[in-house]
Amino acid sequence: MRGYLNICFVLAGVILMSFVEMRRAQQAKMWRPVVIMHGLNGNAQEFHDIVNALEEAYPGIYVHVLNILNGNKSLFTNMKTQMQIIRETISSDPKLKDGFNFYGESQGALEARVYVSKFSDFPVYNLIALNGPQAGVGECAKIERPPFGQICANLATLLQIYDWPFCSFCGYWKDNRDKIKYEKHSKWLAEVNNEGGNYGSINQTYVKNMESLNQYIVVRATKDKIVQPSYSAFHQYWEWGAKRQIICILLQY
Repeated sequence: MRGYLNICFVLAGVILMSFVEMRRAQQAKMWRPVVIMHGLNGNAQEFHDIVNALEEAYPGIYVHVLNILNGNKSLFTNMKTQMQIIRETISSDPKLKDGFNFYGESQGALEARVYVSKFSDFPVYNLIALNGPQAGVGECAKIERPPFGQICANLATLLQIYDWPFCSFCGYWKDNRDKIKYEKHSKWLAEVNNEGGNYGSINQTYVKNMESLNQYIVVRATKDKIVQPSYSAFHQYWEWGAKRQIICILLQY
């Protein structure tokens, strides 16, 4: 009898464990995977708390923090190369093939958005972009004394920043004082934002890919000292010319 009861307990345990595993598998299928991309000079280890919070709120969810371009590599690698690395990393993860939600911060927010508009090898359903320089940057990060920001912008133009090959933010630099120079010399942003003017063309695929999103959430830091202007996170920028007045941009991407 005791042997019979032991067998029953073992079988019950196996059935219970199988049920738990099946339940976990079902829960995992319930939640769409999440991909996270860090910002300029950031790294994948920064998101430990976010990953824990997601896994606690959505048991079984798959979260892939892109462990690439960490630290200085995010600063000294041009944007075209960075996007190719991001694309290859996502494409090499079979758990993402049925689609995912994308979350990016700062430069990573811009890269997440460009992944959607330019590639979307695997479908992205929802995009959250936190403080991203979506419309570009036109000044260096704010220093204590505001005039230095303008001096930095002047030096960037003088040193032909658009042509620097080993610099990430050079790829999304936009000097609002010279529209023609931006359209003609921008090596990356003008193309991905469909802003090439007479020196480019409108890529309708970018438009369609963005329109395919369920939701696109953008967040701006009101006291942002890195992305200048901070309204770039809202796809807004200084008007063309010398004045620094923020205007809305007719999105073509």
